[in-house]
Amino acid sequence: MGRSKGSKNGFRQLLEKTCETCAQVFYVEPHRAQARFCSRFCQSIAHSKELRKPQERKCRCCGMLFVVEPSNPKVYCSRKCASLEHSSKVTGPRTNTVYISIICPTCNISFTARAALQQRFAHGSVQITHINDGLLSFARLAVNHL
Repeated sequence: MGRSKGSKNGFRQLLEKTCETCAQVFYVEPHRAQARFCSRFCQSIAHSKELRKPQERKCRCCGMLFVVEPSNPKVYCSRKCASLEHSSKVTGPRTNTVYISIICPTCNISFTARAALQQRFAHGSVQITHINDGLLSFARLAVNHL
């Protein structure tokens, strides 16, 4: 049969530990000397508390420090910073799109638009509407005069 695990000369040696969650005294065998909790329940409580500890992060846009929970994926301190950062990625002309110059039939001013809209202008399915200060609107697209 042999002796039980953790025993010396047939006597079991147990170490006395105190649970970090509930402060209850519990006993462990020497191979579990690093044990911190008396049960899985206490372990899960402690780990969920650790996951909720506030964490400081640095905003990717302005560099300001802000506080979030570790499970929160936020990398910007505010919506304003997020918008500024993302808008810098998407502004400017589309690289794969062909642009053409179109003359407004009302005011004879030239403006640029995507070539895909050329047929719509020719057939009259897109109507040009003057808004303010030379800004033209057609379909769901707003274009500035050149």
